[in-house]
Amino acid sequence: MSSVIIIPPVPRGDPQGMRELAGVCKNVAGQLGSIGDEVTGLPKGMTFEGSAADRFKGAMTSMGSRAANAAHELQGYIGRLESAAAEVERQLAEREAAIRRAEAEHAAVKVLP
Repeated sequence: MSSVIIIPPVPRGDPQGMRELAGVCKNVAGQLGSIGDEVTGLPKGMTFEGSAADRFKGAMTSMGSRAANAAHELQGYIGRLESAAAEVERQLAEREAAIRRAEAEHAAVKVLP
């Protein structure tokens, strides 16, 4: 008597592509962080006077901070991408294991949509 093995559906997502995108995002986040540091540090090496100087320093600090915040936010997205890629890989492995079990047992196979 054969058993019934349910084959999970093919998960949505391309783990390799997701990891490649995460790698690109890591590079961009690193560059944004470096740019933010450079923009924030640039006025410290210069001599400024007057109200325009204060505004310039403030603007540079603000731009540097925004770049650093964008890099930090991108790091969060990278983490989510990597977690999602790992989940898709887990689901693919689970599906493949079910298919191998079904083939090994010559079981009746029910493939979910």
